[in-house]
Amino acid sequence: MGFAMAVRRSAPAPAEPRRSARLRTYRVSVVVRPWEEGGCIAEAPDLQGCWVVADTLEAAVDDIQEVIAMSIESRLERGEPLPSAVTWIEGPDTRVELALAISVR
Repeated sequence: MGFAMAVRRSAPAPAEPRRSARLRTYRVSVVVRPWEEGGCIAEAPDLQGCWVVADTLEAAVDDIQEVIAMSIESRLERGEPLPSAVTWIEGPDTRVELALAISVR
């Protein structure tokens, strides 16, 4: 048995190199599903290499936010573009906003 639901959660992201005084919120899609060996796996399919395995859903969400933030920061520091599926909006501070699809067996 399975189901999927969308959840939004925001967490502080590292500051990016500033070209202006505006701050950004990055919107990233994340898929969370059960891991065969227990716990769950969370991955951001639009950011190559961004995935984590954790014992709980909460830990997976916290960990994937950190991995995504590090990936975005690293790409921006190297002057690499972000994938087109990773969108940004102006906001009061820099954040990573996750749109989660959660699958449960």
